[in-house]
Amino acid sequence: MSANKSNLGGPQQYFQQNLPQSSSLSTATGYPDFEDLARQVRNNDPMLLDRVLEPDGYFQTRRTTLTEITRAVTELNIESFRKRSAEDLPTVIVGWGKCRVGSTALTNLFGIAGIPAYYNPIKTAVRHFMLDSPAEAWEVPQRAEHTFLFAKEMSGPYHLADCTVNPLQILVEAGYPTNRIELLVLDRDPYRSLAGWLNIWGHLLSHERLVQHYVLSALNAIRITAYAAKVGIGISHYVYEASRIPDKAISRMFLRLGIGQLYRGDVVENWNEKGALDSKHSKIIFPVLPRPLSGIPGMHASEPRYLYKERSADRISSEHKALIERTGVIERYRETAYSCAEELACSTEDRRIVFEGTPVEVTSPLFPAGAEASRTTSVRNALPVQGMGRGLDFEPT
Repeated sequence: MSANKSNLGGPQQYFQQNLPQSSSLSTATGYPDFEDLARQVRNNDPMLLDRVLEPDGYFQTRRTTLTEITRAVTELNIESFRKRSAEDLPTVIVGWGKCRVGSTALTNLFGIAGIPAYYNPIKTAVRHFMLDSPAEAWEVPQRAEHTFLFAKEMSGPYHLADCTVNPLQILVEAGYPTNRIELLVLDRDPYRSLAGWLNIWGHLLSHERLVQHYVLSALNAIRITAYAAKVGIGISHYVYEASRIPDKAISRMFLRLGIGQLYRGDVVENWNEKGALDSKHSKIIFPVLPRPLSGIPGMHASEPRYLYKERSADRISSEHKALIERTGVIERYRETAYSCAEELACSTEDRRIVFEGTPVEVTSPLFPAGAEASRTTSVRNALPVQGMGRGLDFEPT
């Protein structure tokens, strides 16, 4: 595959130039059993694990199952993790959610704060496996060098494994201790994040299949959080709309995650060349991607600072809106939003700013009354914060 990147206008043109002429990805219809598939994800049905995942000839060339994928990527990482003592391993904050929820900018933000910030280290190995391509184990630094790591592990969009694999399970079964893993559930207004999917990948997969992948990725939060709770992994929540109050949101999130002393003004301000997310100047540690996904231009924008960027959802069809509402995607977002607002001690005024124009009701009884502060950190190995200890020692404003 060769492409003159200087003449490319973005992901759409890139794929048009690089997809095989015989590819039927853009014409593939939705899954005939989609309703049952969505039910399996929503109910965390074990039958999902042994469903045969058929290749598409481009993003997936291997016929496989989630069970086989999990076993293969686990085995790839066993030597990397089990040869290390638990005391030697950093605490890894896994930012997980469906794609197009602001995760890349957030990853860069953690990197700017001084935490090694990785881009889909487990998911990339999954994608290599799906293409019979050699993958690399995730080699993490020693805890003496870095107490914390951040890794975004996003769900979707290309095939069913993208949408339903559980990176936490792979980490744990490969030997990473659960008391060294923290889950940060990421989300965004479902209508606007779906608009992002259609804008980036709507030329590549049929809209019917792409929206189904979107639904499955969103519902997979049920499986991911259930697994985290089962094995004792701490869970926190963050929605992209919180970037409307970036200083408050990030400083409070850092406190909750036990890294409050790493928050500085330049974590959210004056990114300059570090805000070019696809460039060598960003603070993101990118993996070696398999061939169909390497070198895609325009996937990530340049950001002068960490801030909310509006995206219109006007072009989403009424049919697609009805689907994400009927399948429970909106409700999943609301639950994450309520948890985020509580954990970040959002005041009533904060909530009005953050959730304006979203499906969240600012006056919902699901919001706690009064101070709304969650005054315990999630992370069990928090770094000391001068004068603050491990709680959220501030008053909501």
